[in-house]
Amino acid sequence: MKEDVSYETNLAKQLAANCLSKSPVIYGGGIFTGMARRWKTQINENSKSWAFYETIPELLHNSIEAYASDHNDEKFIIMLRPSIGDDRLLSRYDILGKMLSEYEIPFQKLRGFAQHVEPNFEYASVGRLC
Repeated sequence: MKEDVSYETNLAKQLAANCLSKSPVIYGGGIFTGMARRWKTQINENSKSWAFYETIPELLHNSIEAYASDHNDEKFIIMLRPSIGDDRLLSRYDILGKMLSEYEIPFQKLRGFAQHVEPNFEYASVGRLC
């Protein structure tokens, strides 16, 4: 991470602080399904830390059953949300955000900004956040 960029303006530093002493769980769906897996493997490899990923909408059938457990302080959710895609899929991100808040599970939503696929990938690449 660039040392000359302040914490307040560096998303990578903010994410690293949020994940400190926690296991990050990366959520991604649609065009960001593969990106979620890539984030997981990069965190495993580069920080030598546990990380996991879940795919949207599949996690809405299975993983959410664990939301009510008392282990919510052990994880930090990172939602990679594309700015384009199926409206039903995109609405699930909003539903997930509400559920995570309801169960007091810490999370951060990273939203793509472009109307084309490639810039969304570039934005969501781990190295681009530094």
